[in-house]
Amino acid sequence: MMRYILVWLTLLLQFSLWGQIQLKPLKSINEPRSNGRIDQVFNTLNLPFWDDFSQSRNVPDSLLWESGNSVFVNNNLAIHPPSQYVATFDGTNMSGNPYALNSLFNGAGDSLVTHPIDLSQIAPSKRSQVLLSFYWQLLGRGEIPELEDSLAVMFWSIDSTWVLQDLYPEDETLFSLVGGLDQLNLDADSLPSFQQIIIPVSGSEFYHPSFKVKFQSFSSLNGIYDTWNLDYIYLNENRESDDFSHQDRTLSAAPSLLFSPYYEIPLTQYLSDPSNYITPQYTTANNLYGLPSPLEYVHSLTNQTNGNAISTGSVALFRLSALETGRKVEGLGMEVSLINIEDDSALIESTFTYNTGDKFLYEQITTEGDTLFSNTNLRANDTLRQYYQLNDHYAFDDGTADFAAGINFMTGKLAVRFVVNEPDTLTGMKINFPSVNPSSNGKGLELMVWDGLLDSGVLHRQSFQIVNNDRQDFNEIVFSQNIYVKDTIYIGFKQFTEDYIGIGFDKDNPLGMDAIFSNTGTEWEQNTRLQGALMIRAVFGKVTNSILGTPENKLEAHIYPNPSDGLIHISDTYDHYFLYNLSGKMIADGGFNSTLDFRTYPKGIYLLNLQYGSSLITQKILIEK
Repeated sequence: MMRYILVWLTLLLQFSLWGQIQLKPLKSINEPRSNGRIDQVFNTLNLPFWDDFSQSRNVPDSLLWESGNSVFVNNNLAIHPPSQYVATFDGTNMSGNPYALNSLFNGAGDSLVTHPIDLSQIAPSKRSQVLLSFYWQLLGRGEIPELEDSLAVMFWSIDSTWVLQDLYPEDETLFSLVGGLDQLNLDADSLPSFQQIIIPVSGSEFYHPSFKVKFQSFSSLNGIYDTWNLDYIYLNENRESDDFSHQDRTLSAAPSLLFSPYYEIPLTQYLSDPSNYITPQYTTANNLYGLPSPLEYVHSLTNQTNGNAISTGSVALFRLSALETGRKVEGLGMEVSLINIEDDSALIESTFTYNTGDKFLYEQITTEGDTLFSNTNLRANDTLRQYYQLNDHYAFDDGTADFAAGINFMTGKLAVRFVVNEPDTLTGMKINFPSVNPSSNGKGLELMVWDGLLDSGVLHRQSFQIVNNDRQDFNEIVFSQNIYVKDTIYIGFKQFTEDYIGIGFDKDNPLGMDAIFSNTGTEWEQNTRLQGALMIRAVFGKVTNSILGTPENKLEAHIYPNPSDGLIHISDTYDHYFLYNLSGKMIADGGFNSTLDFRTYPKGIYLLNLQYGSSLITQKILIEK
């Protein structure tokens, strides 16, 4: 336990070090995704209320929750959840901004509120059996809340006020869920685990037609991103205070990598050595029921492009014991038979189906002997699907950014290593620049490709101006010249600002961490701290304007006078120039001219980039008045 705590303390201290790769929370630059729901007038809900988030993506289900778009629904940030997908509370609002940037105090952060639930028909004699339960996890794969942080549960009363609920009635020192290392519950593998809480809906003031439940985080409001994971929320009548058992069997973890260590690879690279990618996929199964349950499942891989498919057929394993979680369920590896010779791309669907025999959550027998079922089908979490493209790119990430990772160092560099199975033509890159605080939008970079992390190993340079993305979008950059590459290459950028430049960071692939390299001085360092993958992808394609993958010849140019009043001369020819201020913003650019006039700009230091073909040099110029 102490060793684990020291590891996390070390990580938390390291995140704050200037010049090293740091994690930051994300902002949303577009309206949050709404699960495809059509706007509608919502009727009041009835019991039972149940949501395990397995049918939601990015934001909670708007049919169940009237507010909560600041909460992130994902299958990456929890460790061994009760079922697939959880709701994650962190330290930023719906736009990703700090709730109060300069605040030194804790306050209300993320919240999740149900639609009104009609409890008015519950007879007084039955109210002691109306209970709410939920699973929660501190930290997960995110950041640990501090002792002063908390996650509270509130009920909406008949007089239109929120009433805070005591989650620990037998403990005078605790009321809500609180943060801190002392509250970290570890499993047998010393990983953060989920815990379940059940509380009664006590008090006549809650038995009205518009009852609601609210989950509210209280944390630092200055942008610190404390992480709470919430899952399997269940409110119903006819329950007991020890009703921790649910007649539900689930699949929980995202499937393992199909093309390890990558999430996706180019089709041509796969076909050059299919034997590299035959490791069987697996996921995990849980039994949330207090009695042993059989374990029978099917795994299939289907090429959605041509219809080819393979399947395990029905597989039966030794039954799950009561309340057993985390049982490994192994399926198939990729097979070349899924690809036809004429295919130029493929979309592979991986499907695990747990044949649980689960029923509807709630059944009721009427006085006439009819059986009524709720609209909550517990089989919803028995199927787990994932899709993989075999197209033109290598990717360590799954396409969704959980955080941003980057550095804040003038002339700092970040790169991701890719190893190709056979020589190929590199045509561009995809990169996710999520919106963070402060914004990096509009700042200039030098995109770079290396065949070795030395100055002599530079294969390509290209200027680029950042356009911020949402979690699942990419800047798609086509290189000015294609590059013939083999073996190992590195793709990344050089920045010209001390401001933080964040790249999308996917926590779901720990194998991506070894491919990350940074340089904040004179030497490159391999990442050993952050588990996950940078969202930088290598794109390959047909030859249209190719150059050999050999180090470039550097452009030679003499810029004079320097310092100057802004009127400078350049001794060599070039194709294009780019002028940046020290914030990294491009303020001027143009074609060749032996004399450049920057006399209208304020005095100060600027960065001048000169590009000739694939060559580019950067030089500081000083304007004095």
